[in-house]
Amino acid sequence: MSRARRSLVPLLLAIGVGLAFFAPDPATAQAVLAQSSASKPMATGYPDAVPALPLGPPGTTQTATQRELAPGVRLTTIVAGRASTSDSWALVSLQATQAAADDLAQRVRAQGRVASVQRIDERAGDDPQVGPLGWLVVSRGYRSEADAQQANAALKAAGVVGLGVSNTALFEANATGPWVVRILRVDHRQLRRVHAVLATGVVPGRETTSSLAARLGAVAAVNGGYFVVGAADGVPGDLAGIGVQDGVYDSEAVADRAALVLDAGRSTVASVTTHQRLRSSDGAAIDLNGVDRSVGRIRDCGAPGDQPFERAMQDLTCTNPNEIVAFDSAFGASSQPGPGVAVTLDRAGRVVQAREQRGAAIPASGRVLEGIGAGADWLRGHARVGQRMTVSSAFRADNRPLVLRKATGVVNGGPFLVRGGRPFVDAYRQGFVHPGDPGFYFAFGVARNPRTMAGFDGRGDLFLVSVDGRNPGYSIGMSFAEQSRVMLALGARAALNLDGGGSTTMVAGRRLLGRPSDPTGERPVGDVVAILPTHPPMD
Repeated sequence: MSRARRSLVPLLLAIGVGLAFFAPDPATAQAVLAQSSASKPMATGYPDAVPALPLGPPGTTQTATQRELAPGVRLTTIVAGRASTSDSWALVSLQATQAAADDLAQRVRAQGRVASVQRIDERAGDDPQVGPLGWLVVSRGYRSEADAQQANAALKAAGVVGLGVSNTALFEANATGPWVVRILRVDHRQLRRVHAVLATGVVPGRETTSSLAARLGAVAAVNGGYFVVGAADGVPGDLAGIGVQDGVYDSEAVADRAALVLDAGRSTVASVTTHQRLRSSDGAAIDLNGVDRSVGRIRDCGAPGDQPFERAMQDLTCTNPNEIVAFDSAFGASSQPGPGVAVTLDRAGRVVQAREQRGAAIPASGRVLEGIGAGADWLRGHARVGQRMTVSSAFRADNRPLVLRKATGVVNGGPFLVRGGRPFVDAYRQGFVHPGDPGFYFAFGVARNPRTMAGFDGRGDLFLVSVDGRNPGYSIGMSFAEQSRVMLALGARAALNLDGGGSTTMVAGRRLLGRPSDPTGERPVGDVVAILPTHPPMD
């Protein structure tokens, strides 16, 4: 989720707690499966069996449909479980200490409302801290979201603050569903048709997955990686992590986060790093901090010099007062304006202009280098008109050289869900645990949310999976742990989490599948993973 909030308060939770085991709700299952059904014959070449997904308590049943979207591309839709009568809307707040939780619960009770405290033990598997994640204050039993909101307003008026409106299903361990899961399986022999595609064709700006898929004539598509939404966090639409489309590199990695590498038979899920070096014809050299992004603002942090964190930190925007960022045609017509230095390079790398103000026209085959602080000083000294600048780039996947070919696409994500055929959720290392804020990991990784994920099985077949969420009675989403188990059940040997929440979207042909969770409807995103037809559509 690109924009998971800093606290638990705004979470929209869905339904799912109970003791009884149920089959999928007939009306929900019928509507969802009808949307995904078709009469095309099934192709051979990969298994036809639909695995039982490990969702809900023992006895949870599921229904499924399958259809062939194109040769070697199969869509499976699964509806599992159903809501329990014990589900309810609730007011919740995760506190760092039991004393704080007890105090808040007592103040809620003093206003005539029920409140309980439950210990949350589920830390990230690689979190170096031990002990409880926190203590959750829960005031449950509200019949509707509106009732819970009204109760919260009354508590705030009485001075009891810090509670958010949610639904018990998203944080209770024994949820019964329902879950709506859609699985695109691409035969390994068809991976050349799978591409990373930048929304709008340039870094600034966003586009919905369904709009982009229609424009491409895609067989199917899902949303891609994390990206910047608001100008306060950088350039809206800029990918918050590595971005490569058809061999074109336009966004650097966040530390060594997980990424989906698409390159036909070389496709994989790996930790991907980027390193760029800028060298002047006078012999001086310096690291290039970034490409095609806001100068001095780094979404999700993760690089030397970033403040306050040099390691990855999901949904935080770090700053760096001493940067050099390169802009090329992937950014559009001109670089980012602002104070500092701008240097224009022609296609041969020769400096043709240097100015004491950022913001310059970007040559179609050249670059603009922008610097602030020490970066600006370096450009003043070593990027004078007439000098030649050389940019060298190094890409690595799991510490091995990654060569960008014309067919290469890379989509950022994180955390890992599966590695080597085993559960592997490295949420702490990838920045989903915030120091001093246990509520962030609880909201992002423990609670259930809409999710998009990708992985490969032992044959090399690609799975693109979406699960709807935050929709009571329809689909509640998944936690990180549930995602990992589901990808393992599908046979994944390696898998990662992509952007989720309101970004989670799957499109088949020209049809938007499922129900995006944003109140405003489908969210415009920064990039997508698209399965293109054998022959491109005619204009």
